[in-house]
Amino acid sequence: MLGKTVSVHIGQAGCQLGHAVWELYCLEHGVQADGRAGPWKACARETAESAFSRNGNRFTPRAVMCDTDPTVIDEVRHGAYRQLFAPDCLISHKEGAAGNYAVGRNAVGQAILPQVSQAVRRQAEACDRLEGLILYHSYGGGTGSGFTPLLMESLRNSYGRKTLLQMAVYPSPKLATGTVEPYNTVACLQACEPLSSGVILLDNEAMYGIIQKYFGGSMTSSDYTRANRLCAQLISSLTAGFRFSGEQNATLADISTNLIPYPRLIYLSPSYAPMRRSGYVESSDKRAASQQLVAEALSDENLFVKIAAKNKPFLAACMMFRGALSVSEGKSVLGRTWSDLFGRVKIAHNDQPPTRVPDTGIDVGPSALAVLSNTPAVVGKFRNLGRKFDSMFGQGAFLATYLANGYNRDQFVSAREHLSSIDQAYMESVDDPSVYDTPTASPGEQPRGPEQYRMKFSRPNGPGFHGPSLDGSGLNGPGYKSPGPRGPGSKSPGSKGAGPRYYEE
Repeated sequence: MLGKTVSVHIGQAGCQLGHAVWELYCLEHGVQADGRAGPWKACARETAESAFSRNGNRFTPRAVMCDTDPTVIDEVRHGAYRQLFAPDCLISHKEGAAGNYAVGRNAVGQAILPQVSQAVRRQAEACDRLEGLILYHSYGGGTGSGFTPLLMESLRNSYGRKTLLQMAVYPSPKLATGTVEPYNTVACLQACEPLSSGVILLDNEAMYGIIQKYFGGSMTSSDYTRANRLCAQLISSLTAGFRFSGEQNATLADISTNLIPYPRLIYLSPSYAPMRRSGYVESSDKRAASQQLVAEALSDENLFVKIAAKNKPFLAACMMFRGALSVSEGKSVLGRTWSDLFGRVKIAHNDQPPTRVPDTGIDVGPSALAVLSNTPAVVGKFRNLGRKFDSMFGQGAFLATYLANGYNRDQFVSAREHLSSIDQAYMESVDDPSVYDTPTASPGEQPRGPEQYRMKFSRPNGPGFHGPSLDGSGLNGPGYKSPGPRGPGSKSPGSKGAGPRYYEE
């Protein structure tokens, strides 16, 4: 019998991604937009019940969608799939989190936590074999970053050692929707890590590159539909192992068991192939098509995280073949050239072929390959994030709302040190950390190794720090320390060369 999972979609990014995922799941499992059973295709009744709750001839997604802002949830309530989801699993609040981690966690998030926890509990109790929970959210948004760790604490207390897997959208500097995304991301990373069984990163910047390369278009901050549908194809292949029967499936527990060698190293980089626009003609040579499929899936261009991982050792990987390509064929195509790159490889296969969503411009072939890898190359994303955080926090920028909502400077410093410790943990897991050095942010900056990351910000309101006071009163309020008169050669906090001040431990 297949295990069952509960999906929780949090915030705008999580709910919009969830809409694309359930649109594809309905086509794969033969469920119509109103929840009634449609053409069954090749899947049996029990496969539909692995993702949906069944009541007679009606199927309801085993999912909860929640957001502090009612806009996105109202779109689901009144959209094409309004009859699909259970009304008590669509939860919103009257005001949003304003793109702020502290507001999402300490203010409006507290208001919807009991209702969301109860909805998740109802879905979980209806499962006869609960395998785990999958949380879809973003790191950059207020609800996605702030409410997610709050909910995960409640879920971890309720479900103990059940798998809690995150599908996390990582912010992109090219498509930033908020100035304070670095603050939200750093804070959320620290809060979620002790509670999470694994994090599958979905990088907006990487999806931007995929759309430009394979589909010849551009992705704007106001239209993520195509990106969400690309992610849905990836997620469908990653979850096919516990939604469809098969002899060599990869379950939800297998992901954390096989891909996370040490407790701190939970950040997984996914890739997917093939990426095809409508009208693409597949090669008639089956082996050549298989070789192309594997080569594409293992290339940096098909990674859903913008990192340089090619020809660099992996800590572990899981290759999930789907459709016509068998495991033996996949292994023969891999050969020694590719397999030598991996420390540990799990190979899984499911017979269910990919499904095409009509009128999207995205085509599928008879086979697909999704790869989840745990690679130290992911620290490049965290180092870039750290530089952006340093630039803002060193000048005390945009702190007032965080301080006013219960997130103080000591917590900022602790979260920044935690980000550095992720880098250190990954570098300690490899023999040659220099392989994973990332380019500097500017010509005069030296690459940051783990030993350079063991530094702290100058103490709040201490010598040389200029910014809002600890009591949240803001600039020029009580407790604000004036920079004083500027002498010859001094630089203002916003001028070139200004930045965070450190002291060595």
